[in-house]
Amino acid sequence: MRTKLLLFSTSLLALLSVGCETVESLEPEEVSKISTAISSDAYVTSADGSRSNLLVEERIEPTLSSVFGKEIFTGHAYSETTSMARTGSKSMRFELRSGDPNVRSEIWRESETGNNRWYGMSMYLPSANWGTDSEAEGWDIITQLHPTNDNSKEEGRTPPIALSVIRGQLKLVVCWATQATNTNSTRSGKLNFELGPVEKDKWLDMVYHIKFSYLSDGIIEVWKNGVKVIDYRGPNCYNDAKLPRLKIGIYKRNWNGVSKRVTYVDDVRVGDGNATYNDVAPRLSSTPSVPAPQPQPEPEPQPETPTTSHKVESFTLMNADSDQPIQTLTNGAVLSLSKLPTKNLNIRANTNNNNGAVVFNLSGAKTYSRNEGTAPYAIFGDTNGDYKAWVPAVGKYTLKATSAAGIVTTISFSVQN
Repeated sequence: MRTKLLLFSTSLLALLSVGCETVESLEPEEVSKISTAISSDAYVTSADGSRSNLLVEERIEPTLSSVFGKEIFTGHAYSETTSMARTGSKSMRFELRSGDPNVRSEIWRESETGNNRWYGMSMYLPSANWGTDSEAEGWDIITQLHPTNDNSKEEGRTPPIALSVIRGQLKLVVCWATQATNTNSTRSGKLNFELGPVEKDKWLDMVYHIKFSYLSDGIIEVWKNGVKVIDYRGPNCYNDAKLPRLKIGIYKRNWNGVSKRVTYVDDVRVGDGNATYNDVAPRLSSTPSVPAPQPQPEPEPQPETPTTSHKVESFTLMNADSDQPIQTLTNGAVLSLSKLPTKNLNIRANTNNNNGAVVFNLSGAKTYSRNEGTAPYAIFGDTNGDYKAWVPAVGKYTLKATSAAGIVTTISFSVQN
């Protein structure tokens, strides 16, 4: 009897183990469901006719296809509704509450079999259920590329790529590790790409082009509502035997001043390395509908090819104490710290317009990367124009700034005492 009980307990724990969490107990009325996705990279024919190179096209018509598995633990965690749709007649509805027995309500796909992928999807976050969590640790993840552990030492790792909501701001968090066995404490790096305030009560169209790599040849390109906001070259995943797998829905560990999250998802597509933006980008629904009491989403334009005009025209050395310009930072400039009004500095990129993000890459005496989603485009960040301080080390530097159009502006400068 003891042996049978032990086997039963072990099986139950294995069933309830999800990613890096373990559900310790469930109330009798709760629903626990971890379904299995079909591992297949067979190509699909798009209902639109004009798309190609697609591995997945999920329009919830008539229901969620078997290429996705579910991780749901309550009766309210997942449903398919006709009261909200981006295109067609239905969408997926995810719900998570502060008292739920698990921290996630998500669908997932098997690990990618190719390292070059395109993803497109549309998400709707109702303002009634997306109040700002006041604490930094009260973040939410609404889309992630989740790692597959090689061994038990790697359990609990942060997703290498996660679209997160942190204090009302939308951010793409990217982590990577070059070691074969890695943990959150031994990963090689982490970047936060700021994408601006969360847009609520309207459809948010996201497109990603990702070449997975834990080395310098990785690629992440991201479009938000048809505008390119990230153009990053560099490592973007862990050194694992398997590539990451797509997960969509809600993941939230900590709750501060909020008690419920609801997210609608529609028009999910996955393309291979030959796909393009137009193959996976969501299309505008001609008659969007909204469940009461949510406000009607504003009509959005057809997603377009991102602008090609956005570019960095110059750089300005900023005084982080007074938030005032010190001088134009030109190629070959020599900065003498003893002659500057302060050692607390920052560098601002000046663009011809503010229609996109700027990705900074600084190398030399200091290596640093940052994505600035909104103006002023400050390499070391700012809070409403209050520039954060950088005290530069003596040495030579090269600064590259990539605009939303992919135009790179490069200067070199040096710092001396």
